Amino acid sequence: MRKYVFERDRLQCQSCGKTAIENLTIDRIIPLARGGKNDISNLQTLCRTCN
Repeated sequence: MRKYVFERDRLQCQSCGKTAIENLTIDRIIPLARGGKNDISNLQTLCRTCN
C-alpha cells in the first residue's frame, strides 16, 4: 500500500511539493482518532517536515 500511495502522489509531498524520497512518509488525512480509515483514499505522501 505504501508503494502505491507514493506512486499515486508521484513521490511528492502533498503539502509543500518536495520530492526528496528519503524524507517522504505516509500520513492519514483524517487521523484514526477522529474516525479516519486505513483506506488508500485517506492516505497521502508528506515529507518529514510537513508530517
